[in-house]
Amino acid sequence: MSDRTALQAIIYACPPEAVEAVLDALEQFDLSADSGQEGLGRGTCYLGTEVEVGCANRLAQLLPDAATWKVWEDPKYEWFGELICHEPELGTFAAECDSYGQPVFTPREVKQMHAAAHDDPARLDALTGLTWQNRFDEIARTLEVHGDAASPSPAEDASPPTSPSGTVGLQRAAVESPTGPSPNTPLEDGGPSGPRASSR
Repeated sequence: MSDRTALQAIIYACPPEAVEAVLDALEQFDLSADSGQEGLGRGTCYLGTEVEVGCANRLAQLLPDAATWKVWEDPKYEWFGELICHEPELGTFAAECDSYGQPVFTPREVKQMHAAAHDDPARLDALTGLTWQNRFDEIARTLEVHGDAASPSPAEDASPPTSPSGTVGLQRAAVESPTGPSPNTPLEDGGPSGPRASSR
């Protein structure tokens, strides 16, 4: 029997035509809302406590690109968890993470990302995943004020993306934008689980 861990997903925004696909994906992994809410709740955490290790990537493959979401699985034994974030304009970010879904980097990786950013704060935000978290926070604040019905769909969210276009490939974090590839900036091996890259 494969090792089991907790898998969590938060859907921040979803156009009506993609709701069924999102619900089907969550159901395949037996994820349910921690609030007991029926249907798709934007900003709601969907949790599965006994999910096969490695399912975060499989769930991310099923979630539609038109939606805005965050998926992560908890660490297990000596291995970190896996975090995948997606926003239609920004693309996809993936990294190893802790049990709270926060990216985990070694000191060497932090130094290398700082060098790769070339003193560009927006570039550094994209390399560390902060660009996605800032977008999620914007949507969460809107939900707090206006409720689920006011959750912006990707087309309605007028705030401009702050990540650089193209693809930035990292050893344990990856940024992928739908606008097309650009030269990769690899990091050296810094973690026990080897390379992690976005599979979307």
